[in-house]
Amino acid sequence: MDEQAKLSSEPAATKVVPVGDDDAVAGPVRRDLEEEFNMQRARMKELFLQKEDDLRSLVQEKQQLDSEVLGLRAELQQLQTLSENQKSEIQSLQLLVSGME
Repeated sequence: MDEQAKLSSEPAATKVVPVGDDDAVAGPVRRDLEEEFNMQRARMKELFLQKEDDLRSLVQEKQQLDSEVLGLRAELQQLQTLSENQKSEIQSLQLLVSGME
């Protein structure tokens, strides 16, 4: 028997998978994975948008509090100046009263 005849009569060592069968198994699995991925992606997007809104609210609240702090500091400065003026006026009145005696 010649060499070529021997090769063609021996069984093949590798398994031949029909193209259609592989797609039939992988298709539903792939669809399930894509669906799960898309659901997780939607959840992540929702969380991201929620965190963005939270951040915007916190930034706005911080700006309002910063503005309030500036106003309170200005008010404190005015009250300290008023207090110093009143102390100075009390001292001068005490000097006048003690000078009259």
